[in-house]
Amino acid sequence: MAFLPPTLLFDPVVAATHDYGLDPVEAETLTAARRVGADGSSAAALRRQASALLVIAGAELAASLDNSDDFYSQIFAPGSNRLAAAMKLLEEELGDIQSFDTDSEGTIASSQYLVADCWQKLTVALGANAALSGDGLTGAALWAERSSAAHLLAQRAWCIEAMTELAETRGLPDARRHGAATVTQVREILDICGLKISSARFDRSAARSARPTDRTYD
Repeated sequence: MAFLPPTLLFDPVVAATHDYGLDPVEAETLTAARRVGADGSSAAALRRQASALLVIAGAELAASLDNSDDFYSQIFAPGSNRLAAAMKLLEEELGDIQSFDTDSEGTIASSQYLVADCWQKLTVALGANAALSGDGLTGAALWAERSSAAHLLAQRAWCIEAMTELAETRGLPDARRHGAATVTQVREILDICGLKISSARFDRSAARSARPTDRTYD
């Protein structure tokens, strides 16, 4: 396989801001992007998938223009603005992340905030992708859809790393210490990310929060 520039095929942030009109993708890089599979579920694999999605879309959209130099003004700027507007609307609907009471060690509140932040980012990414998806999209609308799909993949990658580190360093939250709402958010994050990590206390809390109950936790 040809050498893959890390600024394109390994970093979705750079791939999302690359000007595919002024700096066309080389044929070997485009071929490599098309070979990136969608089966991997690790954080690194998801970032490669996001980058490849953007590289392919950017290259093809730039090639579709009469003047590829117009990629920024006709494709990138309006498409990116559509994504930003969709995300801003969802962020405003969700509101700011609540503050949490700080415990003596400061770990419970920071875990609650991390989970809430991750859940909110995933929720916004999912909503934006749903809002911008559709059949027969072209031009800026297609770039907005591909960008939203890549953003969702990148957010999943970040949450996989965040939840894995949380489980390894502090353990997954449980309802008694962190609250049922936090446990529910963790369960939803793990489901969206396809992540299989657990702990005894989290598993018990998740099982209880998955069904209606009046039970309180000691």
